[in-house]
Amino acid sequence: MDGNGIGDEGDDAHRSTTTTLRAVPRADERQNIIDASDKASVPGLPGCWSQGATEAEALENVRVAISEYLRAVSDLLKDADVREIDVKV
Repeated sequence: MDGNGIGDEGDDAHRSTTTTLRAVPRADERQNIIDASDKASVPGLPGCWSQGATEAEALENVRVAISEYLRAVSDLLKDADVREIDVKV
């Protein structure tokens, strides 16, 4: 198992595991203070990003977004014929 829950079946489909992903924090460059926020994206998970009032909040929010993203992928693959592949990085 690669630690992200993808491809798990049965009662273990949403078991809690820990994995490390890279998030990229980015400050909003707009000058309007009311709309200013920090953002964080996860390059390894297309479309996975979040924001917060501070960098720390953006990173905590993206942690939740990653969890929800991986849960959605796991749900989509629930009945699929899946093979797991270990990759050394």
